Amino acid sequence: MAKKKNNPISAASVFIATFAPFENGKRLPTNGMVEPMLSFFLPRAKKTTLLTQPHSGSDFVDPLIDEYIGEKQVSSKRLSKFLYYPIYLLCKLQNDQKTHISLKLRDLLSVIFVGLKSQEKYAFFIGLESINTLGGIFLKKMGKVKTVIYYVSDYSPTRFGKTFFNNIYIWLDQYCAMHADFIWDVSPAMQKARIQAGLNAKKSAPVILMPNGLFPSQIKSLPIE
Repeated sequence: MAKKKNNPISAASVFIATFAPFENGKRLPTNGMVEPMLSFFLPRAKKTTLLTQPHSGSDFVDPLIDEYIGEKQVSSKRLSKFLYYPIYLLCKLQNDQKTHISLKLRDLLSVIFVGLKSQEKYAFFIGLESINTLGGIFLKKMGKVKTVIYYVSDYSPTRFGKTFFNNIYIWLDQYCAMHADFIWDVSPAMQKARIQAGLNAKKSAPVILMPNGLFPSQIKSLPIE
């Protein structure tokens, strides 16, 4: 009988930084892979920290911090607005369906604040999109994180057209692709597009394909008629 292999993350702490829209105080299914990641990590990891940044247009703008020991949730609280109060006020004023620099700054600072405040040294950091991963790379340089994973759920080299913001978007993506330890892409077309946009493939972190998945409970079926 073959010996059962040890779970490589059974004694590990995991930090997940992602986003979600909130409506009437509840997280909507159209989020940054929250349910799939929790379903995988909670039964396996010793401790999981989930930082969820409300998507623009949500009921509130304060990032939500959920802590789990194994599969048990032990705390849930919002990040103190006083840590980033001027940016918080801008987020409140600009809380619509558009992309705003204030919200991106909130996301970056929330990752750094939560990571530095924690007593944990995280074995794995998973950042949804580049701004969260940038925070994870900083935490690694500070000795708070061992392995940084850049999880990309959406990518387009012309996301913001021919604008200055698009240049920043491309730079952030390429920086994270070169400085993270691994890239999780939902499509094999993403890395090809990055290289076409100027990424040096030899300097890129290894790419692991992570296709999108949904739970049946997240899908509402229409009547046949």
